[in-house]
Amino acid sequence: MKRNHICFWAFILLLSSSFAGYSQTKIATFYHTAEDPLQAQNKPIPADSKVKGISTAILSRGSGVKYANNSTYSYVATFSQGESKEQAYTNGSYFQFSVTAEEGKSLKMSSLNARLRTASELSVTKYRWKYSVDNTIENSFKEIGDADQNIGFTHTQGEDVKTDLSNIAELQSIAPGKTVYFRLYAWGAKGSHSKAGFGFGKSNVAKREVLALVGEVKSK
Repeated sequence: MKRNHICFWAFILLLSSSFAGYSQTKIATFYHTAEDPLQAQNKPIPADSKVKGISTAILSRGSGVKYANNSTYSYVATFSQGESKEQAYTNGSYFQFSVTAEEGKSLKMSSLNARLRTASELSVTKYRWKYSVDNTIENSFKEIGDADQNIGFTHTQGEDVKTDLSNIAELQSIAPGKTVYFRLYAWGAKGSHSKAGFGFGKSNVAKREVLALVGEVKSK
């Protein structure tokens, strides 16, 4: 009897969540395939998959970094040698991920899941995610988390990093039509040639996810 009682209330909770219009899922995902490798992408790219209710989801490079194709099936760039955090912020040394909901849909964001990869010991050593709502001016971006993050030489596999967004009040109710911009700034590179790249990726495994935004889409 007790077990049936628990199951009943679990069903009610699930049902009420559905009626509320929420669906916790990967809102937008980027991955690589043999037919469309990330390595070859020297321009902004759309998400490989996105849920219904998302208008656009785009990954691009900032003006302060250079396209690099040194890492197989990876979306990478080279960053300026010896650049500091402050210089990275000023010079546009970042990757940008933007997402926009359709009219009539609002967003609630939970996490950013990324597979980050450095090409060598000469690559960047630190990074920080920032975000802005409907504004791309640098001073409108706010840092995510309590501290800068360290990264070493990841070899070909990269490393999975989950960034929590659930405690950022501003990202829990994004109005329809608004665009959220995420920027991954990086600095501390000891070299700026093609073998010192940094970005999203892994070795050539078909449909390996390299970046995903997890959250909810709700009808207004």
